[in-house]
Amino acid sequence: MEKALLLVGKVDDIESYQILVNCNYCSINFDGKGDRDTFYEDVAAAFANNIVQARIPVCVGICNGLRINPEGCHERISKLEEDFARKFSEKVCAKLQSINPFGSIPVSVAEN
Repeated sequence: MEKALLLVGKVDDIESYQILVNCNYCSINFDGKGDRDTFYEDVAAAFANNIVQARIPVCVGICNGLRINPEGCHERISKLEEDFARKFSEKVCAKLQSINPFGSIPVSVAEN
């Protein structure tokens, strides 16, 4: 089974949210302005669609305190509050299960 990794963390006051599926990744930042729940809903939908488009069975894992930097290398960053990281990963998995009701893509969450 392949892995889809959710990479989350903070750089200064900006929260970083990324997904890595195979060799492709998508990155979105949250600056604290606006509603966090709305942001999570939108990003969870985008990330779930990214997983479905890969058309492979996946295990969804989350790495708190890690990101792919603009140069394409992974780097350690400050961790998000655990509640935020857990809530975000749960939203992504729930969204994935809702757009994939027949279960052709197994989903499980493994934390770092």
